[in-house]
Amino acid sequence: MKILVLDEEFPYPTNSGKRTRSFNLYRRLSAQFQIRYIGYGEDSSAGAEALRGEGIEPVSVCARIPPKHGSGFYVRLLANLLSTRPYIVSSHYSEVYRDVVLDNMARFQPDLVLCEWTPYAMYVKKLSAVKKMVSAHNVEADIWKRYYENETNFLRRLYIREQWRKVERFERAALSWVDGAIAVSELDRNRIADECPGSRVSVIPNGVDLDYFRSTPQPDQRQHLVFTGSMDWRPNQDAARFFVREILPLLRETCPDLQCTFVGR
Repeated sequence: MKILVLDEEFPYPTNSGKRTRSFNLYRRLSAQFQIRYIGYGEDSSAGAEALRGEGIEPVSVCARIPPKHGSGFYVRLLANLLSTRPYIVSSHYSEVYRDVVLDNMARFQPDLVLCEWTPYAMYVKKLSAVKKMVSAHNVEADIWKRYYENETNFLRRLYIREQWRKVERFERAALSWVDGAIAVSELDRNRIADECPGSRVSVIPNGVDLDYFRSTPQPDQRQHLVFTGSMDWRPNQDAARFFVREILPLLRETCPDLQCTFVGR
């Protein structure tokens, strides 16, 4: 079986939850299936080499995703007000990437095209005669809803509300373009099923590689918790703040010496 994966990048180094999940899933699948992995990046990058080392063929797209800083970023955000697509879709879409997908469809002739993030479903909308799937690492509309609910700046709140509505419409449409979806939890599966009745959604939960991660005994038997996550992502930032503000004080009522370490880029 041939699988063509569409992603924003090569999932290496594994310094984020999405990269860790994607890299470990596909390196295991590569033992049974022939996989090509399309992503923005360089053919000689560490990410491309890591995929090759696992028997996966990387296909680099030399175009760049626009940066999320500088005056140009804010100009693109304002221009997106005129688009029907949410910014997370329009900023990741390029004709160069589209052409690479079409070229690999012709030369590789995959049995399955798997979009490793919902916005990349744009590239499979018009594909036919091939099975198509989306890996929904999150229900993106729910994230944007939380952004809207927690934003205090009036103008930002209006803009985020519009993005939330666009993302909600896009996710619903994207699921109608594919044959099935993968969620990371039963909660997300149920949310997708509620929003898109009739969608075929399976769950592949996140987990821990017990062959790689082995617990080591603490000599002094300290009580120590570790929070891991990409701390440049707002949902993880919100979770960390909530934990410190609401949960950690309760734990320290019974374990005064409890320590907590936050690990992430």
